Amino acid sequence: DPSNINDLNVTFEECIMNWSGDFQPYSWTTVDDDGGSVWGDYSGVGISGARAFDVYDHAEAVAGGLTTVAPHGGGKAGMCMNVVTADAPNDDWFISPQIQLGGSSTIEGWSASLSTQWGAEEFYVAVSTTDNMPASFTHVGAKHEPGEAYEQFNVDLSAYDGQLVYIAIHCVSNDHWVLLID
Repeated sequence: DPSNINDLNVTFEECIMNWSGDFQPYSWTTVDDDGGSVWGDYSGVGISGARAFDVYDHAEAVAGGLTTVAPHGGGKAGMCMNVVTADAPNDDWFISPQIQLGGSSTIEGWSASLSTQWGAEEFYVAVSTTDNMPASFTHVGAKHEPGEAYEQFNVDLSAYDGQLVYIAIHCVSNDHWVLLID
């Protein structure tokens, strides 16, 4: 029900599968700051070229010939694929609209690496108090490196209580494969 969409609780289930980085009806945006193409040819399911985060529809991926990790809950998740730029890590962003924080603020979710054969995926939670440009963000807390089973992450944002902020998931994996968030 689009009238019940809340940018504070992104479930991905409402997002239309279009592999464009468009998370409508949510107001979250993506930025591909590394500009590199994704590893492999997945054009059969719409993934090719320079990408940041996409909506991952498990049923669509399986129908396209990919046998992969299912989302933590439901049929969809967010995903960020590895970039193939030589010796360069991912620099991909999933950014919230401006949010007014209350008290004892946190962000929580679930994350997994599609495979750890080339290492666990790597990401940070980041916050900006000015705008949604990647250069304005500060990493908050430790780097997350989830295994192949979904792991819950919970990051304390109470240092920003009462402020208007942008919150981001910043994928910094280097030569891995696919980060899944839910």
